[in-house]
Amino acid sequence: GVTLVTIIWGFQIPCNGPFHWLAILTILQGLAGMSFGFLISALCDTQAVAMQLSIGSFYPNLLLSGILWPLEGMPVLLRKFAMFLPNTLACSAMRDIMLRGWGI
Repeated sequence: GVTLVTIIWGFQIPCNGPFHWLAILTILQGLAGMSFGFLISALCDTQAVAMQLSIGSFYPNLLLSGILWPLEGMPVLLRKFAMFLPNTLACSAMRDIMLRGWGI
């Protein structure tokens, strides 16, 4: 919530779509991230292994989900793989709500 408020009011980034859908999407994405963290902690025996697994899965997810690099610029095989990542559709939905003004 703090990040969303900072983006909208702190940095004056325009949100052309409904704000409540953007807030709901942010909350759901946060819950998905926490669930992924719980899954990693349940699978690992030590904290060191959990840290390595979380970092090793976070960076490919960040790079391939369209947050840093657009999906249209990726090869077709990576684009198909990116559709299975949890952040890809959420990132696309946030862009559509904020820039295009679409609702859900």
